Amino acid sequence: MQSRKNGVPPRSRPGLSRRHALRAAACAAAYGVTRSPVFGQPTAAPSLDRQSDVAFTSSHDRLRGINIQQPFAHWQKGEPWNIRRGWDSWMPKQRLERIAASGVDFLRICVDPAPLLAVETKADLTSGIETVLRSVDAVLQAGMKVLFDVHVSTEHEDWNIQTLTDGIAGPHFLRLVEVETSIAAALQTRYDPQSVALELFNEPPPPSDFSSKTAWAEQLKHLYDAVRSAAPKHTLLLSGMNYASIDGLLSIDVKAFDANTIFVFHYYEPFIFTLQGVNLSYSKYLHRLQFPPQPSDRARAIERAIGLLKSDEQTSVLRKEYLVQQLMSGADQYFNVPQDIEFIRRRVGEVAAWSDQNKVDRKRIMCGEFGCFGDFAGRTGAALSDRAMWLQSVRQAVEDNGFGWCVHDLDESFRITSDNGAFIPELLAALGLRKP
Repeated sequence: MQSRKNGVPPRSRPGLSRRHALRAAACAAAYGVTRSPVFGQPTAAPSLDRQSDVAFTSSHDRLRGINIQQPFAHWQKGEPWNIRRGWDSWMPKQRLERIAASGVDFLRICVDPAPLLAVETKADLTSGIETVLRSVDAVLQAGMKVLFDVHVSTEHEDWNIQTLTDGIAGPHFLRLVEVETSIAAALQTRYDPQSVALELFNEPPPPSDFSSKTAWAEQLKHLYDAVRSAAPKHTLLLSGMNYASIDGLLSIDVKAFDANTIFVFHYYEPFIFTLQGVNLSYSKYLHRLQFPPQPSDRARAIERAIGLLKSDEQTSVLRKEYLVQQLMSGADQYFNVPQDIEFIRRRVGEVAAWSDQNKVDRKRIMCGEFGCFGDFAGRTGAALSDRAMWLQSVRQAVEDNGFGWCVHDLDESFRITSDNGAFIPELLAALGLRKP
């Protein structure tokens, strides 16, 4: 058995235990950035010794990264993270070296915090964090930087994007604050701020989720201040509501955050193209839609999708009627606007205008996720040539505006690698990266 020093998967129980809830409730009224809401231990006092500029930067003209989901972004059959396979199996030293040779600056390690949130003791929390930090060490040794992404789940029963935004006095939110300050303190102790950064919350919920609870802006500020107190010199990354959308980013008050902050947006527009083939809504019936949109492609793509939808015996008649309406609406936008390369440039340009208006240096803006579903796990999505064209179009729009980027993802459903783990040459070229 691995020792706590070397790190082991956290021993955890699902849900917010009565003991944890009572601890959180007891300190909620008096909680500030100097008080831990769960374990009742003091955290680092706010520090004035802060970085005057963004610490997490590229040796090139802009940051370039890749999202890594395995093994920490998902629960596997009730077990925290993919502990049976583990990091070394997914990312052996030789593979990390090949990734580094492609020219990327950093890996965004996506970490579902649920296993950390569910632990019963401070010792188990420390051990769980150490498990992730061992992977951070491996990436740094390969010559890349690391973005530690708190990749909150949308599906976990107890620890998800809805429960963890239950307000600044909410027990789940307070638990998240405590865990993130512990992560930040570990990063502060162990890593150079130029090498490792921390992303506070992947894809916050839409505005409708906050109609009866504390606004996201207030919760984000509360979380940010607590984490900043524990890691005064490390770059913190944050995003807006509606799943880190551009519109969510534009609603952020930049004055609430210091200069060592990177603002993030995710880009998957047009959704009818990037999500085709995904087992979701009408997307699972749509395949091989071309990019940029070709008027001659419209009838073929829609006819095939509707045919597959109508033949689905698992879907009710009413549901089919609704999905056809949604499909036609999406197709109208895609082909009529049209949602082409120029559309992408205009959308990314909105972020550039926002950054200039708010006097935010463009090196402090990042497209933290962008990707397109292809052929994966028996499902058929966009053709390789169309995926490459879309990736190149987004990457160029982002770079032309001076922003950094992080493609989604290495080897999951939006992967840029083949079954054997090697980069797909066409996608590597679309990203402006070199063949290892």
